[in-house]
Amino acid sequence: MWVADPHAPKVSVNDLGLEHRAALTEFLMKIFSTETAQETYAQIIEGLPLLRVFEECPNVTKREDLIAHEHLSSDSITIWKKFEDNFKVDILQFDAKTVQAYQNTVIGSREYKLRLLEMIAVACHSIAALLYKEVKGDAIPTERSLYQPPPITYPPSYDGTIRKPVARPPYLVLPTDFYHMSYQAIEQYPDGIANVVGYWAELRIFGGVVVFDRGESGEECKDAFLHPQPHRRMMHQLHDHQIDQLDNFKSVKREGSLEGVETMLPPLPFQNERYSRRLDEWEALGQHIFRDMYERRWDAPPPQRCVRSGEDVPELQDAVQKLRNEGQL
Repeated sequence: MWVADPHAPKVSVNDLGLEHRAALTEFLMKIFSTETAQETYAQIIEGLPLLRVFEECPNVTKREDLIAHEHLSSDSITIWKKFEDNFKVDILQFDAKTVQAYQNTVIGSREYKLRLLEMIAVACHSIAALLYKEVKGDAIPTERSLYQPPPITYPPSYDGTIRKPVARPPYLVLPTDFYHMSYQAIEQYPDGIANVVGYWAELRIFGGVVVFDRGESGEECKDAFLHPQPHRRMMHQLHDHQIDQLDNFKSVKREGSLEGVETMLPPLPFQNERYSRRLDEWEALGQHIFRDMYERRWDAPPPQRCVRSGEDVPELQDAVQKLRNEGQL
């Protein structure tokens, strides 16, 4: 079990050089202008995910409030827009080592782009945690809650006999509907449940939690990976051309709007390149792939699964399609 060091030094972007700070600020503001980011942060402000978002990875049986939540309220969107308009990047605190590593890069280099991506991911995560804490105020939960699932019901038997419902045992669930299934180690996180919400925001904005190949030292930034939802068990590496697109953000065209808010079409969320390097999420630590050691429960046993997503094994998808084309399936 790796717990975040509460004494690790934190700094703001005021410690960055002008060019590095300007690049970070520019990209953050452009991410804010995207429909995906606006929708993500507005849901946190509203305190409830949209039904279609929640259905991608439900935590508990659907509740009435979730079933009815198909659209964002105009108030939540207005609050987010006001936050965006007044946002100052220096309100965010970063790990001092992360900021120094970014500052040490040469503008335009591959390492610079990777470290910039790291800073952006941390910033988007931190903003989600900040908004969540603002919404919850003094009522931030610190522990999981006991959930009693509804009983299993059965139709009448063939002779009309009514069969009794079967009770299911209660189990512990996170006290939030904003979560990534693999990032729930609230006891290890510096901001507890607020960090769970932060990882969920990364999932929505980037297409997965952003992690890196840290090398033998555990502090490098050799390659970037995405950790999507665990119905997709494999992490996948981001290609250089995907990371380069972030550096070309200025040239993207305008895209519609969310409730009258002008947005831009970015290279986010990242798409899973079909034949990118993949690795099982439970092999990540052994290959030095993570962002922070405390982000997951590495000592937990991997779940046993009999079904794998076809997107995790594109070669198998190709083989199945070939058999279909040949009329063998």
